[in-house]
Amino acid sequence: MYSVKKTLLLGFLLVSWATAKDPLVLLRQNRFLEAIQQWDLQLAGGGEKSLRAYKGQALAYQRLGELYQVFYEFNQELSQKYLQIISQTNKSNKIPMYLGQVEFTKGNYESALEKFEKLINNSDDPQTKELAEVYKHYTLVKLGKKTGAYNANPRIPLAVWQSLDLSGQDNLPERIPEAGARSTRCRLALLLRNKQSSENDIEQTLNLLLALSDDPETYHDKGQLTQINFYDPMLLHTISQAFLRMAIFKNQKVKAMEDQFPDLAAKFETDLALAELYTLSSQIGPATKLLSGNSSEKAQLIRAKIAQFKGDKSELKSLLGSMVKSPQIGIAREAAFMYHSAGLDSKRAEKVLVELVGKSQNNLNFRRLGKVLLERRKFQNALDAFQKGYKIQYRNDIEQNDPEYMIDYTQAIFRSSKMRYEEVVETLYHIQKAFPGVRQMHYFMQGIAAKDAQIYNSENIIRKG
Repeated sequence: MYSVKKTLLLGFLLVSWATAKDPLVLLRQNRFLEAIQQWDLQLAGGGEKSLRAYKGQALAYQRLGELYQVFYEFNQELSQKYLQIISQTNKSNKIPMYLGQVEFTKGNYESALEKFEKLINNSDDPQTKELAEVYKHYTLVKLGKKTGAYNANPRIPLAVWQSLDLSGQDNLPERIPEAGARSTRCRLALLLRNKQSSENDIEQTLNLLLALSDDPETYHDKGQLTQINFYDPMLLHTISQAFLRMAIFKNQKVKAMEDQFPDLAAKFETDLALAELYTLSSQIGPATKLLSGNSSEKAQLIRAKIAQFKGDKSELKSLLGSMVKSPQIGIAREAAFMYHSAGLDSKRAEKVLVELVGKSQNNLNFRRLGKVLLERRKFQNALDAFQKGYKIQYRNDIEQNDPEYMIDYTQAIFRSSKMRYEEVVETLYHIQKAFPGVRQMHYFMQGIAAKDAQIYNSENIIRKG
């Protein structure tokens, strides 16, 4: 989430506001990939200019990593509802295949297993059946009923890539071709797990995946003359993790230049930035090491995130108790939100956030409050909170509104008001134009809205009759 700390860093990165291609302008406009490209052009200059460029790229990549994780979480909700809807009228075996994958990623293993077994018994498509076998095996592993890796049929490369991804291994296979977004995504996941992977390999594979990410895995229903689009449910999560890894690479370059430019580098707090990124990437050991000896509130907040990751509620409560009283609004806000996200005390989270909104009309305060209210099922209050932090005059303009905020607000509308489904479709339309891979969210929402409109019209016809 975009913090006050990162906003302040933009001041230290200032080089020139002379042209529309200034990367800082692009960063402020949420045009992150364009900003990264512009900073690439500044790296050749060397010196402080390169240091600023690396830090700018680190910020842009982190923003993208956090944003795509928000996309991923909402997409899981949309995809599951969409697949449930189309399963009512279409009997394609691929529907339970993808529903099972969504259940698997959410940890609902018994439900996922039922769908995979049903598909294996009924499917006559070799690739779909082999993919189901792959997922069935690793579902049983998750349930503690099997061990080891699944040896997928080498004649079905997609199944081999998926099995390697789910196995948790990090070695790239030899002579197994990649074809399409899923196998490329699996390759990227393996690269991210391998500590020896180079920045160049990860960047090239990420760029390839972004180029392929809007391509669906389609199913043509010849009987009904329809086409259903399916998507790899882990796509957006892997993209998120790759962006975070790129942010780590860039911050490591900043750290390597600290001795040359100590005064400027000190302003970037690179150890804290890396500790936060390692925590977001589930690399707890390196994160903990970087925090050693640092007793600042920023360091304490990262320690709290580590405690939350470990499920250490005692440590988490101890850390949050003082931070929610911090005079720094950003620290107090994130600490309060963690009371809710860690399942400690949602009422306290709401109370503190309401107080913070009273002190500061910061859109981040409204976003966190809205999220807590939404998940406590106070739908109208949640919508009111989100609306207060939203630049309604620039509705759906990603250059004026934080895309993370837009998605959280859109999710609140989706959960609370079917009468506003078209508004959700419209927002996702604008989001998917700006961020590769998000086409699937718009597609799913279009299907959900269309089905809801069909039901509404049918009910009206029945009532009028």
